[in-house]
Amino acid sequence: MTKELPGEITQLLGRVRDGDQAALSGVVELLYSRFRGKAACLMRGEPGDHTLQATALVHEAYLKLDNADAFRSFADTPRLDAMMCKAMQEVLIDHARKRLALKRGGDWVREPLDDVCDSFVSEYGCDVIDLYEKLEALKREYPKVHQVADLKFFGFMTDEEAAEEIGISVSTVQERWRFARAWLFRQLSAKYTARGPI
Repeated sequence: MTKELPGEITQLLGRVRDGDQAALSGVVELLYSRFRGKAACLMRGEPGDHTLQATALVHEAYLKLDNADAFRSFADTPRLDAMMCKAMQEVLIDHARKRLALKRGGDWVREPLDDVCDSFVSEYGCDVIDLYEKLEALKREYPKVHQVADLKFFGFMTDEEAAEEIGISVSTVQERWRFARAWLFRQLSAKYTARGPI
Protein backbone atom coordinates (compact mmCIF):
# COMPACT_ATOMS: atom_id res chain seq x y z
CA MET A 1 0.00 0.00 0.00
CA THR A 2 1.41 3.36 -0.97
CA LYS A 3 1.20 6.39 1.28
CA GLU A 4 -0.99 8.10 -1.31
CA LEU A 5 -3.65 5.38 -1.33
CA PRO A 6 -5.87 6.68 1.50
CA GLY A 7 -5.94 10.13 -0.09
CA GLU A 8 -6.80 8.61 -3.43
CA ILE A 9 -9.76 6.79 -1.91
CA THR A 10 -10.89 10.00 -0.23
CA GLN A 11 -10.83 11.85 -3.56
CA LEU A 12 -12.82 9.09 -5.23
CA LEU A 13 -15.38 9.13 -2.41
CA GLY A 14 -15.81 12.83 -2.98
CA ARG A 15 -16.55 12.19 -6.64
CA VAL A 16 -19.05 9.46 -5.69
CA ARG A 17 -20.84 11.90 -3.36
CA ASP A 18 -20.97 14.39 -6.24
CA GLY A 19 -22.77 11.82 -8.37
CA ASP A 20 -19.86 10.39 -10.39
CA GLN A 21 -20.93 6.74 -10.71
CA ALA A 22 -17.72 5.82 -12.55
CA ALA A 23 -15.71 6.75 -9.45
CA LEU A 24 -17.48 4.02 -7.49
CA SER A 25 -15.64 1.29 -9.42
CA GLY A 26 -12.38 2.99 -8.50
CA VAL A 27 -13.33 2.92 -4.82
CA VAL A 28 -14.15 -0.79 -5.07
CA GLU A 29 -10.85 -1.59 -6.76
CA LEU A 30 -8.84 0.22 -4.08
CA LEU A 31 -10.95 -1.27 -1.31
CA TYR A 32 -10.10 -4.77 -2.45
CA SER A 33 -6.38 -3.99 -2.46
CA ARG A 34 -6.47 -2.18 0.89
CA PHE A 35 -8.55 -4.66 2.84
CA ARG A 36 -7.23 -7.84 1.27
CA GLY A 37 -3.86 -6.88 2.73
CA LYS A 38 -5.43 -6.20 6.12
CA ALA A 39 -7.31 -9.51 6.12
CA ALA A 40 -4.23 -11.41 4.99
CA CYS A 41 -2.38 -10.13 8.09
CA LEU A 42 -4.66 -12.30 10.21
CA MET A 43 -3.65 -15.35 8.19
CA ARG A 44 0.09 -14.81 8.07
CA GLY A 45 0.74 -18.01 9.99
CA GLU A 46 -1.48 -20.16 7.84
CA PRO A 47 -0.02 -22.66 5.35
CA GLY A 48 -0.75 -22.51 1.66
CA ASP A 49 -2.28 -19.73 -0.42
CA HIS A 50 -4.30 -17.55 1.93
CA THR A 51 -4.88 -14.78 -0.62
CA LEU A 52 -8.09 -16.43 -1.83
CA GLN A 53 -9.50 -16.62 1.68
CA ALA A 54 -8.64 -12.99 2.44
CA THR A 55 -10.22 -11.93 -0.85
CA ALA A 56 -13.35 -13.93 -0.03
CA LEU A 57 -13.70 -12.08 3.27
CA VAL A 58 -13.34 -8.67 1.64
CA HIS A 59 -15.68 -9.64 -1.19
CA GLU A 60 -18.42 -10.81 1.19
CA ALA A 61 -18.03 -7.66 3.29
CA TYR A 62 -18.28 -5.45 0.23
CA LEU A 63 -21.47 -7.21 -0.89
CA LYS A 64 -23.06 -6.00 2.35
CA LEU A 65 -22.29 -2.44 1.25
CA ASP A 66 -22.87 -2.82 -2.47
CA ASN A 67 -24.60 0.43 -3.31
CA ALA A 68 -23.47 3.95 -4.02
CA ASP A 69 -25.49 5.42 -1.14
CA ALA A 70 -23.35 3.52 1.36
CA PHE A 71 -20.26 5.32 0.07
CA ARG A 72 -21.80 8.76 -0.37
CA SER A 73 -22.36 8.99 3.37
CA PHE A 74 -18.67 8.70 4.18
CA ALA A 75 -16.40 11.70 3.87
CA ASP A 76 -12.98 10.16 4.42
CA THR A 77 -10.96 6.96 4.42
CA PRO A 78 -10.87 6.27 8.20
CA ARG A 79 -14.67 6.28 8.39
CA LEU A 80 -14.77 3.96 5.40
CA ASP A 81 -12.28 1.71 7.19
CA ALA A 82 -14.65 1.48 10.16
CA MET A 83 -17.57 0.65 7.88
CA MET A 84 -15.62 -2.16 6.24
CA CYS A 85 -14.37 -3.33 9.64
CA LYS A 86 -17.94 -3.75 10.85
CA ALA A 87 -18.98 -5.50 7.65
CA MET A 88 -16.08 -7.97 7.85
CA GLN A 89 -16.92 -8.67 11.49
CA GLU A 90 -20.53 -9.42 10.58
CA VAL A 91 -19.47 -11.69 7.72
CA LEU A 92 -17.11 -13.69 9.94
CA ILE A 93 -19.58 -14.06 12.81
CA ASP A 94 -22.43 -15.07 10.50
CA HIS A 95 -20.20 -17.58 8.74
CA ALA A 96 -18.82 -19.04 11.99
CA ARG A 97 -22.32 -19.54 13.39
CA LYS A 98 -23.52 -21.13 10.16
CA ARG A 99 -20.49 -23.43 10.10
CA LEU A 100 -21.12 -24.50 13.71
CA ALA A 101 -24.73 -25.35 12.87
CA LEU A 102 -23.70 -27.33 9.79
CA LYS A 103 -21.03 -29.24 11.70
CA ARG A 104 -23.61 -30.26 14.28
CA GLY A 105 -25.89 -31.42 11.49
CA GLY A 106 -23.17 -33.29 9.62
CA ASP A 107 -23.59 -31.33 6.39
CA TRP A 108 -20.51 -29.12 6.66
CA VAL A 109 -18.32 -28.66 3.57
CA ARG A 110 -15.16 -26.57 3.93
CA GLU A 111 -15.30 -23.09 2.35
CA PRO A 112 -12.67 -20.33 1.93
CA LEU A 113 -13.97 -18.32 4.91
CA ASP A 114 -13.39 -21.34 7.16
CA ASP A 115 -9.67 -20.65 6.89
CA VAL A 116 -10.20 -17.08 8.06
CA CYS A 117 -12.25 -18.27 11.04
CA ASP A 118 -9.65 -20.91 11.89
CA SER A 119 -6.96 -18.25 11.80
CA PHE A 120 -8.43 -16.68 14.93
CA VAL A 121 -7.50 -19.84 16.84
CA SER A 122 -3.92 -19.88 15.59
CA GLU A 123 -3.44 -16.11 15.80
CA TYR A 124 -5.40 -15.23 18.95
CA GLY A 125 -5.86 -18.55 20.75
CA CYS A 126 -9.67 -18.59 20.58
CA ASP A 127 -12.39 -19.00 18.01
CA VAL A 128 -14.10 -16.06 16.36
CA ILE A 129 -17.47 -16.56 18.09
CA ASP A 130 -15.94 -16.71 21.56
CA LEU A 131 -13.88 -13.62 20.83
CA TYR A 132 -16.91 -11.74 19.53
CA GLU A 133 -19.01 -12.64 22.58
CA LYS A 134 -16.27 -11.50 24.96
CA LEU A 135 -15.83 -8.29 22.98
CA GLU A 136 -19.55 -7.61 23.40
CA ALA A 137 -19.11 -8.06 27.16
CA LEU A 138 -16.12 -5.71 27.04
CA LYS A 139 -18.27 -3.17 25.19
CA ARG A 140 -20.82 -3.16 28.00
CA GLU A 141 -18.18 -2.59 30.69
CA TYR A 142 -15.55 -0.53 28.88
CA PRO A 143 -16.96 0.95 25.65
CA LYS A 144 -13.89 3.07 24.86
CA VAL A 145 -11.58 0.10 25.29
CA HIS A 146 -13.89 -2.03 23.15
CA GLN A 147 -13.74 0.53 20.35
CA VAL A 148 -9.99 0.03 20.06
CA ALA A 149 -10.17 -3.77 20.39
CA ASP A 150 -12.85 -4.03 17.73
CA LEU A 151 -10.78 -2.07 15.21
CA LYS A 152 -7.68 -4.10 16.01
CA PHE A 153 -9.30 -7.54 15.85
CA PHE A 154 -11.78 -7.13 13.02
CA GLY A 155 -10.45 -4.08 11.21
CA PHE A 156 -6.84 -5.30 11.30
CA MET A 157 -5.83 -1.69 11.99
CA THR A 158 -2.46 -0.48 13.15
CA ASP A 159 -2.24 1.67 16.28
CA GLU A 160 -1.87 4.72 14.06
CA GLU A 161 -4.92 3.85 11.95
CA ALA A 162 -7.04 3.18 15.03
CA ALA A 163 -5.93 6.48 16.59
CA GLU A 164 -6.91 8.36 13.43
CA GLU A 165 -10.25 6.57 13.23
CA ILE A 166 -11.23 7.29 16.84
CA GLY A 167 -9.57 10.69 17.13
CA ILE A 168 -7.26 9.90 20.03
CA SER A 169 -3.50 9.66 20.48
CA VAL A 170 -1.49 6.60 19.53
CA SER A 171 -0.36 6.21 23.14
CA THR A 172 -4.01 6.10 24.28
CA VAL A 173 -4.75 3.43 21.68
CA GLN A 174 -1.80 1.39 22.94
CA GLU A 175 -2.91 1.77 26.57
CA ARG A 176 -6.47 0.69 25.79
CA TRP A 177 -5.22 -2.18 23.60
CA ARG A 178 -3.03 -3.52 26.43
CA PHE A 179 -5.99 -3.35 28.81
CA ALA A 180 -8.27 -5.08 26.28
CA ARG A 181 -5.83 -7.94 25.72
CA ALA A 182 -5.36 -8.51 29.45
CA TRP A 183 -9.12 -8.35 30.09
CA LEU A 184 -9.90 -10.72 27.22
CA PHE A 185 -7.23 -13.18 28.30
CA ARG A 186 -8.75 -13.38 31.77
CA GLN A 187 -12.21 -13.91 30.31
CA LEU A 188 -11.09 -16.54 27.81
CA SER A 189 -8.56 -18.38 29.95
CA ALA A 190 -11.19 -20.62 31.53
CA LYS A 191 -11.87 -22.17 28.13
CA TYR A 192 -8.53 -21.72 26.38
CA THR A 193 -5.74 -22.76 28.71
CA ALA A 194 -2.85 -22.12 26.33
CA ARG A 195 -2.10 -18.42 26.23
CA GLY A 196 -2.04 -17.08 22.70
CA PRO A 197 -1.27 -13.62 21.34
CA ILE A 198 -4.23 -12.19 23.24
